[in-house]
Amino acid sequence: MAFSCLALGLALALQSTPDPDTVSPDATIKALYAVISGPAGQKRDWARFHKLFAPGARMVAAVKQGEKVVMVAMTPKDYEARSGPFLEREGFEEVEIGRREERYGAVVHAFSAYEGKVGGKLFDRGVNSIQLMSDGARWWLQSVVWCGERDFGALPAGLVSDGA
Repeated sequence: MAFSCLALGLALALQSTPDPDTVSPDATIKALYAVISGPAGQKRDWARFHKLFAPGARMVAAVKQGEKVVMVAMTPKDYEARSGPFLEREGFEEVEIGRREERYGAVVHAFSAYEGKVGGKLFDRGVNSIQLMSDGARWWLQSVVWCGERDFGALPAGLVSDGA
């Protein structure tokens, strides 16, 4: 009897333990960058990636084709299928190099500058526009929209510290 009470107490404690990846907007954004990054040959933790996103969340890449801007919209599952093999085969590291954040109630918008490297070499820098919402228990990624310097020019003034 004592063992079953102890096991039940442990199970309840584990259920109520907040996920460190979703306790704050900062933790969620850091987890997003961490989970897609890694050396060549390293499998990404796609279960961790997917738990960051709210149901119905979208990811959108903005790229230029000539003078036209093309929006490539996808679900997190689409992103895994489309980008996962490349990330794991080539090695990809993306780090945040600056951020502006606005918050109102349960909504946060982060303008997050990044630097991406493939095989250890600079691939691109750009901005992730990240929208998050809290349900009172955790933070959810609602959308991530990004574009890079290769297509859109220099990052916005003041977004990146002088050291980046």
